[in-house]
Amino acid sequence: MSSGPTAIKDIPSLNSNKYIYINKDDQGVNFLTYLLFSDQTLLTYVDPFKDKQYRNFVDLLVNEEEINFGNYEEHQHEHLNYLIDNNHISVDENNCVQVTNWNRILILRDVFKNEVASLHHYPADIQYEVMHMSNDGIVFFGSSLFAIPEQNYFNYYLNKSEFTNGHDLRNSYLHGTQANPTEIHLHENSYLLYLKLLILVIFKIEDDLFIYKKLKAEEE
Repeated sequence: MSSGPTAIKDIPSLNSNKYIYINKDDQGVNFLTYLLFSDQTLLTYVDPFKDKQYRNFVDLLVNEEEINFGNYEEHQHEHLNYLIDNNHISVDENNCVQVTNWNRILILRDVFKNEVASLHHYPADIQYEVMHMSNDGIVFFGSSLFAIPEQNYFNYYLNKSEFTNGHDLRNSYLHGTQANPTEIHLHENSYLLYLKLLILVIFKIEDDLFIYKKLKAEEE
């Protein structure tokens, strides 16, 4: 028994490989996500689609069926060839750019946009591809109750473990350094924040149990 608090990041999930994260420690993966999703990549700018101002290369690939490789400028070929050499895109018999594995691209887009994805909420074919991506070192898994962005969110409101400018609600009320009792509106705001966090915790526990029961049923 201990009176010490449990760090939010250390609260475990009932389910292994619950969350998917992009492996940002790998420079090759970082370069790949830059080419696919950055609004700074030059691969978005190609005739006749320049005026449509797509946000990134994947948006262009999703929305346009015939992107002719020959319309790209010479200085853009290096990045296109990198994607071709690593089997992310190919050029068909009509010299048009094609995605070689849409599942992989869509998984990457999901994780890149949201900073995390939930493996067990994907259909089986997508989960299968995620496993291949893990073997390739593109993504890795986490098995905590809260995803890393959620951990940061809770830490911002409850303590100073991540953010020095956070609300630090836990320590303020635990150690009696909260606002003057006469400042009712500040206490009311803290109450609403606590209530919001409590509801989010309930949702996370419910989701964890749902996944656990689903996986158990699949095993039987």
